[in-house]
Amino acid sequence: MAPSYPENTVWYIEARPWSGPDRKNPGFASDKDVSKGSGVVITLTQELANGERKPRTYILTCAHVVRDSSDYLLEDIICYPPGQGFIRTTENNRLSGKGIAQALPAVVSIYSPCKGERGSRPDELKDDPSSDWVLLEVDESSFRNQASVKTLCEDDLPADQTLQVIGFPGGDATWEDGYIVSATISRGFRVCSSPKPKPGMIDYEGPEETRRGMSGCGMFDEKGTLVGIHRSYTDATMKRSGVRIDGIIRQLQQIHEMEFAPGIRPSSASGDPVTQAKKQLKDLLWDFELDDDLDDLVRNEIKRLSREGVASDDEELLEKIGNAYNDHGEWQALVNFLGTLDKKRKNITAGPDYAKLARQLDRGEVILCLGQEISHLSGAPIPSTAEIKKLLSQDDFHGPLSELCEQKLIAPDSSRTDLINELRDLLDKKNASIALYDLFIELKKPVIVITAGYDKLLQKNLRANERKFVEIYPNMEEGKCLLVYSDQQEQPFCPPDDISSYDLLENGYSIIYRLRGGIVGGQEHLLLAERDYFTFNRLIEQQFPEYISSKMKSSLYSLWFIGHYPQSWEERLLVAFLKELQHKDASSLAVQENIPPFDQDFWQFKKVTVYDINLAEFVRDLGAAL
Repeated sequence: MAPSYPENTVWYIEARPWSGPDRKNPGFASDKDVSKGSGVVITLTQELANGERKPRTYILTCAHVVRDSSDYLLEDIICYPPGQGFIRTTENNRLSGKGIAQALPAVVSIYSPCKGERGSRPDELKDDPSSDWVLLEVDESSFRNQASVKTLCEDDLPADQTLQVIGFPGGDATWEDGYIVSATISRGFRVCSSPKPKPGMIDYEGPEETRRGMSGCGMFDEKGTLVGIHRSYTDATMKRSGVRIDGIIRQLQQIHEMEFAPGIRPSSASGDPVTQAKKQLKDLLWDFELDDDLDDLVRNEIKRLSREGVASDDEELLEKIGNAYNDHGEWQALVNFLGTLDKKRKNITAGPDYAKLARQLDRGEVILCLGQEISHLSGAPIPSTAEIKKLLSQDDFHGPLSELCEQKLIAPDSSRTDLINELRDLLDKKNASIALYDLFIELKKPVIVITAGYDKLLQKNLRANERKFVEIYPNMEEGKCLLVYSDQQEQPFCPPDDISSYDLLENGYSIIYRLRGGIVGGQEHLLLAERDYFTFNRLIEQQFPEYISSKMKSSLYSLWFIGHYPQSWEERLLVAFLKELQHKDASSLAVQENIPPFDQDFWQFKKVTVYDINLAEFVRDLGAAL
């Protein structure tokens, strides 16, 4: 059940030192958090040049939650929403500055007392407990619709005023992957008036315990009015202290002219942000001109967003277009941004050596890693991930598909069977000729395909051309694999390591490993919801067939990633697992048209050569070289 107000406004926070040489080149985050705490979602407004007030939502927490024992800023901050699945940061599963599953990355806002500056805070801030707070900015589209605090306490609290404290005592100490993030509500606290608290502070006491992980948590009265945020606990006196919310808001008003917005969210009434940006760009191009390269660039970017949806890295482009539309003085800022984006695009590898790639493929030295988008990109009547989300959701849903499926599974009167049937209806009975699959049919040697797609068009194409293949379906819970032969009725279950004894390639069978599982023989083992990915992340390393991994660990085999879009955390999880298996000296490539900046950085970080090229063109020229 989803948490109710005010519990649904309190988030769990972890902070770590930045890993990597600089912000543009993040390394893998440490698997140990240096600091943990809680935070409360609040919405504030600032006045624009046209006199309107623009709302923005932040997470309010204590400054020491995002600082180490020497008071240095911890720049790798992730925030876990209440009511969603928890997944732990482990070695090599998350880059600094990036989220994981539903946890979102955050940065300290310049509107905080410390202004988000690195290093230790000035002594006047460290010595002032009422300045022990920060605003965290979360630049993710899924954060826009989060519940925020409805009311604030603006008056002095009477002695003995009862309080409830909502946070995460102990943090993740007892949590497993898949645990639903749920705050603890501690009641029975009362405000202390003697001795008089320090300015801007609240002292309170009560029977409940407050521990590490509670710093920054919400202090509410019995009606859900936010009173302050918890700061510290004194064992000797059993007293706790908190920073008063009215003092925080007063400082934001005086210095930054910011106002509290009671429980509102940024309006989405204007409709789809990509459609809006299209209209704004069209109007702008009546008044201004772009050179041909930038004009083509921005139009292609908008087309890509229409096709794939908006990820966090894309929001800056939409924001620049909106700013220029609202204030023509921002036009040059948009042009400069597009110029930077254009340079990034041109830095991508110019083009493949098709003759070399054809030789690799013909010799059977390629493992094809096909993503969910491969059939849709090839023109088949298979919906893209973005389209599947639209078809499964009655609302305008902007999160990852796994989150949507998780929401459906935890909703009342819903079941996994219902979800599977919905997906089956979208994908079943689809037939199409795929040019890439036609290439496989022409090859003399069998191929290894690791597919992350849900459809079966590859199998249908191979069967129609009488090519032998074996599908391998992993069953994570039972630790076995189901083998489905194209030319046999028997469907054996076996432990993954037993597959080596079948000599599949040697007997002329192409291998199709179903990385996201599938539905076969009346049984379903699919990666759909967050819980499925948590199980995958926990078990796949032990349950991946050694017959395939031994090939991947050979320097002879190249990995080709086609149809993978790493803007979603699920895709990054799958790609990262496959890359970790590959020999460090083996080559790998990705084909992705109009690649966004984050995807480009991800592929380069994973040492994957990325080609910004149309899939049909890639297949055509590769086929010609064969």
